[in-house]
Amino acid sequence: MKENLITEEEETILNIFAKLMKETGDLNRNVLIMPSKDEECKLTIKKKDNKWISYVKERGVIDPVLEYDDLYDCCMDIFDNLEKSSADYCTDLFQVLVQDIRKNKVKSKTM
Repeated sequence: MKENLITEEEETILNIFAKLMKETGDLNRNVLIMPSKDEECKLTIKKKDNKWISYVKERGVIDPVLEYDDLYDCCMDIFDNLEKSSADYCTDLFQVLVQDIRKNKVKSKTM
């Protein structure tokens, strides 16, 4: 089960993603559940068998599960599929913030 635990970087990425989606999210170890305003639809991102999966559950029906090797790719794909005017802004900002996290991480290791 240890392979399913998220790293500090992954936790930060999930938190940024949730904030950009303007949802508080429910980050619990390796799962981010983001309910819609009407509670009828939930986007779930979770780590399972060391892969990231995402799916939408709406009125009891689960859309096909999408599987990714990388959490960043998973989040970017979700942004690409959004049908709202802020999607491009979120995608651009997300890229910048994640790059900044990774740059700072490399700096701290070399110091």
